[in-house]
Parts: sequence; structure tokens; C-alpha cells
Amino acid sequence: MLKIYRTPLFLFPFLFSFLLADEKHAEVVDEELVVISSRIPTVASEVIGSVDSISSEDLDLKMIDGLAELVRFIPGVSAHKENQYGRSFTDDLHIRGIHGGAIYLIDGQRISDSYTGYGRDIVDTDLLKKVEIMKGPSSVEYGSDGLAGAVAYVTKDPSDLVEEGEHYFSANVSTQQSDPEKSHTGTQL
Repeated sequence: MLKIYRTPLFLFPFLFSFLLADEKHAEVVDEELVVISSRIPTVASEVIGSVDSISSEDLDLKMIDGLAELVRFIPGVSAHKENQYGRSFTDDLHIRGIHGGAIYLIDGQRISDSYTGYGRDIVDTDLLKKVEIMKGPSSVEYGSDGLAGAVAYVTKDPSDLVEEGEHYFSANVSTQQSDPEKSHTGTQL
């Protein structure tokens, strides 16, 4: 009679172990993937170093329309307006106090700065799906001039803008004033 009662008590801890395994698996699936740190999609909690990610929803919710507004709430990163190479109102990132040492990527392709016209710091935030900012040296992954870090822009896919079989209309309105803080731009799809 005692063996009948011992067997169920012995198996009792194993009955619920599969539930704990499923909960742990569900947590990993919900986490955000970060690409900039190793060029391979990695779960954000497993990334070595400091990486901040800004999603398309955050860009729309905060109505971000420039580099200065993009990094406004990211600790250790600031954007400064400068006049260089004949361009005015240029946003330049300072990552952890280092001026001009960031590498910029658009869809994984490195972009260089321009001496005339608009450079790598001008980006249309309406076309961005995600922005990842890696703070700290990125020389191993991206080259020797990435002392401050790296900024990766991921653009929207065509399927993010319009669905198959749907008609598409886009309008972009921009205002320009002498005070750059009062200038606005926006896109409606």
C-alpha cells in the first residue's frame, strides 16, 4: 500500500516541469532582436555592451523628425547643431562625450560623411523602421573610426508602407523658418 502512495508523490514535481519550460521559451520569443552589436540578430538581453533601440512606433508616437529629437531621451548620446563645411543646422552626434567618432549605417551599409550638401546626419525619420545606437568602441565590427560607437538605421520595407493590391498616395509637407526649432516636416501615407 505504501508503494502506491510513494509513486505519485515521486512524480508530482515532474508533472509541472513542462509548464515552466514553456514560460521560459515564451519570454525569449517576446524579446527584441538587436543587430548592430554583432551583425547577427541577437536577443537584446544577451548583447554585450550598451545598445539602445528606437522602434517605428516610438518614432511615430514622439513625432520625431530629426537627429536631435531622435537621441533626446537616450542617456550618453547628444546631438549638437553646428556650422561646418558650409552647411548650417547640421546635427552631429556626441556619444559618451566623443565628438564625431560614430559610424553610420543604413540597412547594414556604411555611409560616409559629405563635405558639401547634406551628409550622413540628415535622415528622413518617416522612412525608418528602427534605429539602433551602440555606445562604445565598435572598431572590431566596423573599422577604426568607430571610437564613439555606431548608429544603424533600418528603413521600412515596401510592405510596411502599402499592402498588395492597395492604392498608394503620399504627401510630404515641410515648413522652414529662421529658427530651426520652429521648422516642422511630416509625411502622410
